[in-house]
Amino acid sequence: MHPRNCSFALLALGAVACADTPRSCDLATSALVLQATISDLDDGVEVEIELETAGDAGSAGGPGTTLALCHDADHLEVNGVRAEELYALGHRYYVVQFDQSESSFEISLQRNDGTDVSATVQMPPALEITAPSDGTARPRGEPLEVSWTPNWTGHQLNLAIEDEIGSSCIEGLGYEAEVDDTGSFIVAANELVGGGAISSCEVTLTLTRALEAEYPAALAPGGSISAIVKRRRVFTSVQ
Repeated sequence: MHPRNCSFALLALGAVACADTPRSCDLATSALVLQATISDLDDGVEVEIELETAGDAGSAGGPGTTLALCHDADHLEVNGVRAEELYALGHRYYVVQFDQSESSFEISLQRNDGTDVSATVQMPPALEITAPSDGTARPRGEPLEVSWTPNWTGHQLNLAIEDEIGSSCIEGLGYEAEVDDTGSFIVAANELVGGGAISSCEVTLTLTRALEAEYPAALAPGGSISAIVKRRRVFTSVQ
């Protein structure tokens, strides 16, 4: 086939793929599933939203098909800021970024047919890691004190310590635990196991608080809306 004809063939395939992608304006609000995560990170807030069709009849919450917004009919907003479309790794997302966090965020699906739906997401309290200090060296054979402020009484947070992907410094997936959010926790000695010839490496401590928001009843079941606060601290783990 001539190269130019190949180009036309590829364009045609692309057109078919676009035509086959379900569109939000072809479905009622009650047939839409929304998955959303609001992440308060060290360098700002990231919001990711994905729309899907409802699962097969009789399998509420089952897997659906990713939807594309009809831009002339529907759009997503977070605190009044319109979300932008992003297509990556086979999934279509709608994203918004903020420089600073708020105590709550409102996710709103605006529809030309007037069946708008929104959800208010309360964020977990922000936190600051106070120990270990950034860049310090900590022997694996000694207990590691982790501390943060403020605490969040009555809740838990996820504590994880990992080295870089592909590194042979720490065996397995590192260390991870759900701990009481009291402001401090002691990782016992030798919980981080060294492997290979590398005895010293940078590792990342991550503390994550999470809350689930109420899912709008006007949408199809099977979706979720999550809010997380995640803080990281890099230090050196030595044998």
